[in-house]
Amino acid sequence: MRMLGASLVVLFSLVSVTHAGPLDLKQVAADAQWVVHSDADLMRTSPVVEKSYQAMAEEWPDQLEGHMDSLHDDFGIDMQNGMHSMTIYGKKLGKPTGVLIAHVDVNKELLEGKLKEAASYEAVEHGKHTVHCFDAGERGPMALMFYAPTTLIVGRGAGDVSAAADVLDGKAPNITAKKKSPLAAKVPADAMLVARAVGLSEADLPFKNPLLKQSDSVCLSFGIKEDEVFLDGELVTKSAETAPMIQSIFDGLRAAALLKLDNDPAVTKLLNTFTLKVSGKKVIANWRASADDLWTQGESIYSQWKSKQ
Repeated sequence: MRMLGASLVVLFSLVSVTHAGPLDLKQVAADAQWVVHSDADLMRTSPVVEKSYQAMAEEWPDQLEGHMDSLHDDFGIDMQNGMHSMTIYGKKLGKPTGVLIAHVDVNKELLEGKLKEAASYEAVEHGKHTVHCFDAGERGPMALMFYAPTTLIVGRGAGDVSAAADVLDGKAPNITAKKKSPLAAKVPADAMLVARAVGLSEADLPFKNPLLKQSDSVCLSFGIKEDEVFLDGELVTKSAETAPMIQSIFDGLRAAALLKLDNDPAVTKLLNTFTLKVSGKKVIANWRASADDLWTQGESIYSQWKSKQ
């Protein structure tokens, strides 16, 4: 059923405007190479995110309302109140695989009924759990498990979904078993978005990037603490010679951006709060900005861009 598959994709894409909880590393498999998490509980309290959502609703009212309606019709989910957490991770960088774990208030009877009507539907038993497999049309095969009353596991096949359930059941190790892995690092307080990846140099990506080929891992955290927006990042390169080169590239990009925007005082203020330092093989980035300044400048840049379209 194509509409069902499309609705699942929309569900994933709307994670940034739904309600989520902090990243639970015990949900992530020990052999994961990347993980992305959104904590939209914090987003809901953010004036920047609230203003962004209202701006989207004013700019694209029909599209946004249509997405919300389709998710309610296909899942029985009130996207304003029913989503509690969303974590996506995968075991291969550059491959269209991975699993999504969503803690959500869902109308199981409604969704299960639609799954059973989908093309190529098959129920696969995995211990005490049932994996619902179906054809999502152009998006290919998909699988979904009602792991618990408010927990869904979604993936490309029964094997991926079952393996994720084993991690939640404690039958398979989670990422906390690898204490030295960047993926297992402590999650910063007040982080709304967390993205981490390892094995960058060996990743089979659809694009070629010499920087990634010289890097081992990357960790990013974005959030708002009180009225201050922050972005913290750490890139671990393969050699101490590569790290200073990255800092030079950044300095050049910042200078180019300032020239392009005619050294606008507000932009200069935002860019100058972004710091980059090198420590051995590591490149450490930190950015702090007032939430009000960020919103005001964002509005200005968007208005300039829109006027040129």
